[in-house]
Amino acid sequence: MVLDDTACIVRAASRLLKFYRTESCGKCTPYGEGTYWMAGILERIESGAGTYADLDRLPDIADNVSGNCLCPLGDASLPFMLSAMKHFRAEFIQHIEEHRCPMAASLASSAR
Repeated sequence: MVLDDTACIVRAASRLLKFYRTESCGKCTPYGEGTYWMAGILERIESGAGTYADLDRLPDIADNVSGNCLCPLGDASLPFMLSAMKHFRAEFIQHIEEHRCPMAASLASSAR
């Protein structure tokens, strides 16, 4: 995935959280559960099924993960998502309001 002006930042955040979710060793509840829930919420937002409550829920879950994990992966899973939500909030809102990924057309053409 190339991160340029045609990339879907919600999709990028979702894919990164999925990676961190799969890396969980299972010994740490905040990390395992937190990344599971955050990845699911990002998937919902990306698919157009997200809500405004999801936008509020993500930072709350991240706050519960931050500093409460046995390994550094928990804290490493948060900065990209939180930064994306801060700097590209309009794109997250666009996914929610349009009930779809606004970048879907450019994503389909770049996959060819």
